[in-house]
Amino acid sequence: QMAYGTAARFKLSPYIRIVPAAAPDPSVVLADMLGHGVDALYYSGTAERAASVARALAERGFGGPR
Repeated sequence: QMAYGTAARFKLSPYIRIVPAAAPDPSVVLADMLGHGVDALYYSGTAERAASVARALAERGFGGPR
């Protein structure tokens, strides 16, 4: 809710997705997000999973904040 309020104040349109913890590979969700033109990503989870997400983003040439 807080994210939506902040986004509205700055006239942003967030595209929020969750990578399921049970998903062995986050690339499907990340490909969808990048396909929607996201320019930043917020991650909250384990360090191991963060490394997997970072690798998948790097492989796709994502240069935005993470």
